Amino acid sequence: MECIQFENEGLNLVGMLHLPHGVGPFPAVVFCHGFTGQRYEPGWIFVRVAREMAEAGIAVFRFDCRYSGESDGAFQDMTISSEISDAMRALDVVKSRPEIDAGRLGLLGFSLGGTVASETAARRADIRSLLLWAPVADPVALFSEDKYLIGDAETLDLGPLVIGRGLVEDAANHHPVEATRRWGGPLKVIHGTEDAAVPISAGEAYMDGPGRREFLPVPGAEHGWFGADKQRILFDNTVGWFRDTL
Repeated sequence: MECIQFENEGLNLVGMLHLPHGVGPFPAVVFCHGFTGQRYEPGWIFVRVAREMAEAGIAVFRFDCRYSGESDGAFQDMTISSEISDAMRALDVVKSRPEIDAGRLGLLGFSLGGTVASETAARRADIRSLLLWAPVADPVALFSEDKYLIGDAETLDLGPLVIGRGLVEDAANHHPVEATRRWGGPLKVIHGTEDAAVPISAGEAYMDGPGRREFLPVPGAEHGWFGADKQRILFDNTVGWFRDTL
């Protein structure tokens, strides 16, 4: 595992690269974390599944978007557009490595990272596979102004973090389900049946599109993927999907 620091639009971003043992080049997957998340995610599930993928011969790059984790910036400046820009840059960093097969790249997005991954894939010609965990399908509904901002307020204090008006206003620019239709490659969605943060109907919305699309509901799983049995389903299907499609 190697810590990599890279720049995007004048900010320093931090990520971790997991490489398989042996001689490459290896296929690689870039992980896109969720809203208020970072490159570990709850219960370190990003770390743990990355290790299993590396053991299966697939490299993984998990990184903190700007304003999140250990990357530069203040969270209140975060937007979906800024995270898409960071994911684009992360992919370029990964594909430039000699250990990576630049023709075998995938994206994994969790929650709002599902929006980011979907729209990133639609902007590139080098993504061969897309996997979404409990993805947001309608950013406008999630970040409605009456829910997050009151009157002329420019920010909202969520407790540990503050969000800004830019996030709410930018949400209308993003349509991730339509983005996957434009992309048209193999897509799988894994979603918990008891997810109260992002309802399972959001994941099901991604099934309306061309090409290979698979939907896996995980009985009893909620948004944080708590429970060893549910995580085992999530991890096995994640590794299996990328082994099959990259």
